[in-house]
Amino acid sequence: MTQELPDLRWDHIRGSSRWTQAAMNALDSHGQRLVETVPRDIDQWCPAYAEGGEWERKAFWAGLLSTLSKHESTYRPTAVGGGGLWYGLVQILPATARGYGCEARTGNALKDGALNMSCAVRIMNLTVPRDGVVSRGMRGVAADWGPFHSARKREDMRRWLVRQPFCNGLHTSMRPAERPAWLGQPAGEAEEIPLFVSWELDKQFFSRVSGPAGAAPVNVETDEMDAGPTPIEG
Repeated sequence: MTQELPDLRWDHIRGSSRWTQAAMNALDSHGQRLVETVPRDIDQWCPAYAEGGEWERKAFWAGLLSTLSKHESTYRPTAVGGGGLWYGLVQILPATARGYGCEARTGNALKDGALNMSCAVRIMNLTVPRDGVVSRGMRGVAADWGPFHSARKREDMRRWLVRQPFCNGLHTSMRPAERPAWLGQPAGEAEEIPLFVSWELDKQFFSRVSGPAGAAPVNVETDEMDAGPTPIEG
């Protein structure tokens, strides 16, 4: 079953759903320690996180990466910064990627948005449980990403996150409810009308509405004898 994807900050960018899917998949696999961790400063970033389910927690970390990418690369997966040092959506150094055992180990590989997200989750899966914070004291995620060191950028990221349904306890699954087993089945006491009887009933009804051939039609809404129950206007 395809898992539900959260609405993230890069959703207006073509192809971004692939990055979201990659982040969520990474959190399911090599990001489990990150999802299980409740950082000491999480209330500042995502008030509903501690009491949220696994999906809400994954949505927060994926959302954090999406808003971080605004400041690192302006959502450009092929961005290269620092004179050729850092690559991709959240500007990862290839040497750092290799040190953490990421699948993407070169600059070109890190320009693949999905691989960049997978690597970022692998990095945070170590640093956040190690430090026990999102960014307090410039530890946790802030230990590796510069935008957290700017009060303006840090506040921009935080404000976006706390407004999201997965961080304020207002998330409702968009997965459709299962079709009730009884839907479409005739009621227990109901009897099906044979088709030929249904035709005869239709003929009798329309002959009463139309009258004899050539006669003016009867207005069934105003004729007191032939009119049925007054329709209820909703």
